Amino acid sequence: MKATLALAALILSSTLHAEGIRLEAGYGQCRANKPENGTWYQSDQAHTLDLKSKCGEIGLSFATPLKDVRLAGRYVDLGNFATYAEANADDNDDASRRGTVSGNNRRPECATGFHADCLYKWDGSGGAKGVLGAIQVEPLHFGSLHLGAEVGILVYRATWREVIHPIDCPGNQCWQFQVDQRTYWQRAPEAALTARFGYVYVAARRYWVTSHAPITAGFKAPVDVVLIGVNYEF
Repeated sequence: MKATLALAALILSSTLHAEGIRLEAGYGQCRANKPENGTWYQSDQAHTLDLKSKCGEIGLSFATPLKDVRLAGRYVDLGNFATYAEANADDNDDASRRGTVSGNNRRPECATGFHADCLYKWDGSGGAKGVLGAIQVEPLHFGSLHLGAEVGILVYRATWREVIHPIDCPGNQCWQFQVDQRTYWQRAPEAALTARFGYVYVAARRYWVTSHAPITAGFKAPVDVVLIGVNYEF
């Protein structure tokens, strides 16, 4: 940790003496991959997966003494994903035990409380937000068009909220309960291809965010981002 902080301080001190601080802000679409079969979602049951979301970024990049190399720091919002599914409440979350408690997963008691081997509705949503540190390289120049690439590390937190309720509600008296999950700070690599023309830039980024540890989220890595942004150099 001390070595990392010392390296960060060295990089920051070198950039503060360099000219060319650039403000960057982008907006576009994030897309995650579908989750594995589990409690929140089972592919053989009715479901809708909403794994596309609007998302964005804002931050600064700094020129360095190296030609066409910049350092960047950004706040990143990867959007909000959602799943709407009917799924079986397996005994101890063990799919191999499905059907061992009861052969009828829509029996009357399933509507009055939470029991093993019952089919319920599971509505979930969540995403990830964090801070990115990256190195940008723009080696190809065609007039005002600059083409390049980027690699970085995203430090982020992911959240997922699941609301469980019965499919059949006696007398329209539906019970429900809610499960909220939030990770501690996690790290994920990022890679991107970029094109910049004047005050406008376009980027295609990929974030390898962790999808099932230490929480069980309803989306799977990687998360792909395509966005368009504006940049202004001071």
